Amino acid sequence: MPAVDQLHLLHQEMGLLEIKHELLQLAETLDFLHNNAHLAHRAISPEVITIPLLITVFITSSGSWKLGGFGFALSIDQATGGLTSSKQFHYSDYDVEDTALPLQSSLNYTAPELVQSGDSKVGSACDMFSFGCLAYHLIARRPLLDCHSNVKMYMNALTYLTSEAFSNIPSDLVSYLQRTISMDAVSRPSAMAFTGSSFFWDDTKLRALRFLDHLLERDNMQKTEFFKSLSDMWKDFDSRVLRYKVLPPLCAELRNMVMQPMILPMVLTIAESQDKGDFELSTLPALVPVFTSASGKTLLLLVKHADLIINKLVKQAVLPHVHGLALKTTVAAVRVNALRCFGDLVPSLDKEGILGILETVRCCTAVDHSAPTLMCTLGVANAMYYTG
Repeated sequence: MPAVDQLHLLHQEMGLLEIKHELLQLAETLDFLHNNAHLAHRAISPEVITIPLLITVFITSSGSWKLGGFGFALSIDQATGGLTSSKQFHYSDYDVEDTALPLQSSLNYTAPELVQSGDSKVGSACDMFSFGCLAYHLIARRPLLDCHSNVKMYMNALTYLTSEAFSNIPSDLVSYLQRTISMDAVSRPSAMAFTGSSFFWDDTKLRALRFLDHLLERDNMQKTEFFKSLSDMWKDFDSRVLRYKVLPPLCAELRNMVMQPMILPMVLTIAESQDKGDFELSTLPALVPVFTSASGKTLLLLVKHADLIINKLVKQAVLPHVHGLALKTTVAAVRVNALRCFGDLVPSLDKEGILGILETVRCCTAVDHSAPTLMCTLGVANAMYYTG
């Protein structure tokens, strides 16, 4: 399982686009949980539940949200059939420390039917209340309810909720969110109905991210049209979205040689903002097979971006590939760019590396006497001279 952190989403610098995307993902998870697994989670919360060992929402190392902490999950069929035990949540009528309470969900995200005494017939609607509170907190940047585990404060805040509380919520989501956090469980929408808001589907960038989510399911014609649009759009994404939502599916698609010329410029440009460690962990593994099999336009793109790749990689890992490009290609532009790359590499190489470059340059000039090749050879010599 990928490395996880508690949903300190609340502490992450996430933009609205990323929040929208992950809320859609979480809604799909709830839809499966309710309609396929027939379970109610009953403890969805972005906060530690009494003790840090029980966490209900995870962020993976790849930036995805995952739902866990099923300690309070209940069969919906069992609940609707009235076969549940009596009330399992115990909150105080006054402020108390969380450590003084039994293990249970945060009151700030718990549905009223779970809080009010005697009502054990709860189903999927209680999860939708929690989901609505979570969505509100992430979008408004503050909790809807902040009750300090005090039931009286909780009920007062919920009963006297005003429209002003939604002033920081986009207008096209307000009615959906108000229904989701209704005290009447029957009035709450399903997970998929909640995501029907134009808040989600009128967002072109969000639709692009959703296409990337299912990229491997598309044919090459669909991908080609999409990448044409994406090439004009992706620069408007923030750095977190590029790193966690755009780059991974693009790297996976590099295995598709037909798409490589369209994808590679975006991958390499996004990689410019990655630090060396992140690049070697997430992007380099996808590029290595491209290095070894590149030809035509893909090969030329790699050579043109050689400076970037050199700056990101250990020089010894790149140098053999540049030698291969210079010696094996029949395309003059590729050979010229490979020779230029040698000139950039010279200052960082030891004596052995420089001698290797001299041998490759000798082989190139033996078969290619064109002006561009000779000029680049002089450039390599000049770099060696100034390197000493």
